[in-house]
Amino acid sequence: MFKKRTHNLLYVATIFLVGILLGQTLLKKNSAARVESSKISTILQYIMTDYVDSVALNQMEERAIEEMISTLDPHSSYISKEDYHAMNDPLLGKFDGIGVQFRMVEDSVVVIMPLENGPSKKAGILAGDRIVIADADTLAGKKYNSIDIQERLKGERGSLVTLLVK
Repeated sequence: MFKKRTHNLLYVATIFLVGILLGQTLLKKNSAARVESSKISTILQYIMTDYVDSVALNQMEERAIEEMISTLDPHSSYISKEDYHAMNDPLLGKFDGIGVQFRMVEDSVVVIMPLENGPSKKAGILAGDRIVIADADTLAGKKYNSIDIQERLKGERGSLVTLLVK
């Protein structure tokens, strides 16, 4: 009976110790992440309070986020609230366009997916195709944002756009 109770006590004590060590490890990781993220907050605070000129803080944050995301892989990108709505409008049928979902990859308009029953699908445009020119306006090699691209690819229902696709 005494051996069984001692064995159970050692078992509980071991689990307790493992829990404490695991908790400390996780706490250290979380606090390290907080320290890193606080660097950004601290710098922003210094800029807001001590910088000599006025600053468009919102634009700085957007650029910082875009830069951080750009260091990841080529498939990751940040979409601002405005760009998000502008990109989703065509999917919701708010204007007529060429019927593609696209993304800017470096300086090229890359088709992610032609929309089912859309004009691009009917014309044979495929995922991975690059739209180089739209109505004599060169798109490749320029750093357009998604709104600029949409403006060049949308129009009134039934209107035509001439594309050069690679």
